[in-house]
Amino acid sequence: MIFIAGFDPQETSFLVNRLIETSSVVFASKRFHYKLSGQLGEKLQDIVPLHKMFQRLRTLPSSDDAVVLTSGDPLFFGIGRRFLKEFPAEQLAFYPALTTVQKACARFALPWDDMDFVSLHGKREKGYQVLIKKILSKSPFKLAIFTDNKNPPNKIAKRLDEKGLEDARFLVAQDIGGENEAFWDMSLQEAISRDFHPLNLLIIKGEHNRNNLGFGQPENCFYHERGLITKPEIRSVILSKLRLPDSGVMWDIGAGSGSVSMEASVISPGLEIFAIEKQQKRCQHILKNKKKILGLNIEVICAEAPECLVNLPRPDRIFIGGGLGSDRLLETAWRRLGDEGILVTSAILVESLQKALAFSKARGRNHELVQITVSHAKDLGQGTYLKPGACISIFTLCKKKRAF
Repeated sequence: MIFIAGFDPQETSFLVNRLIETSSVVFASKRFHYKLSGQLGEKLQDIVPLHKMFQRLRTLPSSDDAVVLTSGDPLFFGIGRRFLKEFPAEQLAFYPALTTVQKACARFALPWDDMDFVSLHGKREKGYQVLIKKILSKSPFKLAIFTDNKNPPNKIAKRLDEKGLEDARFLVAQDIGGENEAFWDMSLQEAISRDFHPLNLLIIKGEHNRNNLGFGQPENCFYHERGLITKPEIRSVILSKLRLPDSGVMWDIGAGSGSVSMEASVISPGLEIFAIEKQQKRCQHILKNKKKILGLNIEVICAEAPECLVNLPRPDRIFIGGGLGSDRLLETAWRRLGDEGILVTSAILVESLQKALAFSKARGRNHELVQITVSHAKDLGQGTYLKPGACISIFTLCKKKRAF
């Protein structure tokens, strides 16, 4: 039998002590060896490299037991998941100890039954996308973040500050139970300027008003230039045609006020959105709107397409809302679009619509085309009439061939 047990050098339970005494071999992290080496001798082995530990465990006689000592709960962001991939569940027994989250929350007098969890341990950009999604998904937000030496609290604070997060508390529990144990409650800006011990747990908490944002927000909810904004009804249809995924990348080309990007951010907080606009004044409006809705998953690109598209991450969704522009725009966007991607464009000019239709037919693709005219009630004398707006064509093209 393989016993995977949470080990606390300061509060070792009777059960764990018994497992250590009766097992043929004990694997433990280097930082636990000072507590165990004297009593165990050669019976004590290092837990890393993992492949050597697994190899040794597989060669143990069936009559022998082994114990693996790890911190906290092995099945809570721990090594337990890896053991379940390497060995049958019936060959394993798990014994949890208090986790660093429990200890940290106890010291901060912070309930943790409503907390979300993110691991940045060994993670890169994908880990930050998960972090941002969880911050944006509910308010108030409270997250425990497992860090490492490449993602310390000051780097995390800097990244979130660059994304636009301003008001949040950073609670850092450092080296719990060790010589450098310390607990800090600070602002995001204070966390940026601090250095931390490599062993730490970070808790971020705060709140925002994104939960009050609905679908098809009126024009006066956004900063925009002289009415140059996608109308709420048209915006709603565009977003429905995009069929936004929970994660991935979206390009909003010719973003204008960024209203489509803003609502996409609310619908899919795990989506990485690039709002691309060449006009500096409109980019300032997008930045204001981003700040207003806490659009941490939106990056504003003030540059001209298609030249700026080559260095952006490959998109899963593309919306072209600022006119099809140069002949190369559709070609570049289509070439970069992911294999399961969807491209949507809106057009008011017949020439733009003709260009989109010709592009689709040249590639033997099925497409969907809808035209929408929205009429609004206006006073006329003692009565009311419906004043029609411009006719908008919404063109949808899928990378994967499908019937609409």
